[in-house]
Amino acid sequence: MGIFDWFVRPSGGRTNLDIASHQHNRKLSKEDIQRAQRLGYEVKESVRVRRDQVTSSPEIDESFAMPAANWDPGAPNDYLECYNLLASLKPEEIRLLRFRAQNFTGNNLPRMAPGAGSGADPVADDLETRWGEEVRGQLVTHWQALTNNTPPPFILNAPNILGECGWWWNDRIVNADIVHYQERMSLIALSGILERFHGRPLRILEIGGGYGALCLGLLNALKPTQYVICDLPESLLFSSIYLATALNGNVRLVTAGTNLSQKSSEVICLLPNYLAQTHLPGQSFDLVINTLSMSEMSPHQVRTYARLISNSIGSHGVFFEQNYDNKDHGMIDCKDHLPPFFETHESIKPDIPIVRGLASAWSN
Repeated sequence: MGIFDWFVRPSGGRTNLDIASHQHNRKLSKEDIQRAQRLGYEVKESVRVRRDQVTSSPEIDESFAMPAANWDPGAPNDYLECYNLLASLKPEEIRLLRFRAQNFTGNNLPRMAPGAGSGADPVADDLETRWGEEVRGQLVTHWQALTNNTPPPFILNAPNILGECGWWWNDRIVNADIVHYQERMSLIALSGILERFHGRPLRILEIGGGYGALCLGLLNALKPTQYVICDLPESLLFSSIYLATALNGNVRLVTAGTNLSQKSSEVICLLPNYLAQTHLPGQSFDLVINTLSMSEMSPHQVRTYARLISNSIGSHGVFFEQNYDNKDHGMIDCKDHLPPFFETHESIKPDIPIVRGLASAWSN
């Protein structure tokens, strides 16, 4: 008998394989919406002042700091269309954030399929009726393969908010995006890199945080003293609203006039990428993470980040990255540009199905 031939009643009262509809998300309170809007306005302001701050600071390299490719404002595309929808900060758009995050994962949630449609498409009320049993079976089977031997704290439990949808499995929502991020969580948990920290609280830096799923998962699993996400401010709009809603606050945006000093009430700091060269020097991190975006950068950008990362991890920290070799698509393989900045490179190959590129640990 297969896993799709029987049902289990989880502790929360939902039946395994029940639809998790976005229509049944936790309702956002007035305070939730206002918090998201306040933070959203701050992030939009960081986009507005970016050009002036980059050109006025001799410490900032414009070719490193300014957006290009998919985020180039001169080339409107799906990335910017999704950003512009969320940047309206209308309550109805905030509630649909997860559907607008397609460009971070490559999955279209309404169709529950990779690379299908646009994240800016209208969201139908009955979208769940379009999902097939075959897709459901593939995703749940993949989820089980990723989580069977993964320590429980590292199994994602996505909050039922902001458009999250899929199927309930052991009282967790499973969908294409959650499986995508569970691969990261399982890789980190099973890699062995955490053993060198002897269970002590970590300070973590993530370069490119997507919509915030990995940050939320590692906050629950590792209880870091601080988690810094360095990303394009357009991307920070997504992670700021997602994380502030999931955590009822405790998120702040770093500006040119503030710093990364740790505050007990604010574990998450959002750092616009154009401030990386002014704010990261002198900082120390135990774990630095990049997944799937370095091989979409220019060689110059990768080398600039690599120098900053190497200095920040010193002799005790680790840089975990998972990236595709994108040379066949006219881009790069970031692993070609990292060796000059690190003394040690270890490939990570635990016994789980890996479909999102090769993972490595770099250290000094």
